Amino acid sequence: MWTDTAFLVGSDPDEVLRTAAPPADEEERRTAAVYRSVALRLSRADSVGRAQLLSLEASRFG
Repeated sequence: MWTDTAFLVGSDPDEVLRTAAPPADEEERRTAAVYRSVALRLSRADSVGRAQLLSLEASRFG
């Protein structure tokens, strides 16, 4: 789930955080950390805005 970017961009952030399995590896842990850091803002954005927010935050996290 944490590596399916289309799913993460298109899904309700509250639902993702409530139902997501724990990250299985380092890549998933990084993705989950990025997602959680912007989850509140994601809930207010459309899919284009979500993609942009996630991309910017991922860049910030390195």
